Amino acid sequence: MSTTRRRLRNEPGLISFVVVILYSVFVWTWWPADVLIGRISLVIPLMSLGVALWVVLSFVFVFWVERLESQESVR
Repeated sequence: MSTTRRRLRNEPGLISFVVVILYSVFVWTWWPADVLIGRISLVIPLMSLGVALWVVLSFVFVFWVERLESQESVR
């Protein structure tokens, strides 16, 4: 088994990590502001968006890694 080094922009784990960190920074800066529209907090839509983001990110990560592994096995 040979190990090949990929470019950083082709590393699915690193890209996923950056997306999670950026979203977390966004959440932690927004949360204390507690933005209200019609006396309803916008934290609930923010949390729902977060759940959707995690699901999409998980699927993208799995398919990306599978594609990279299949490309490496062809070589």
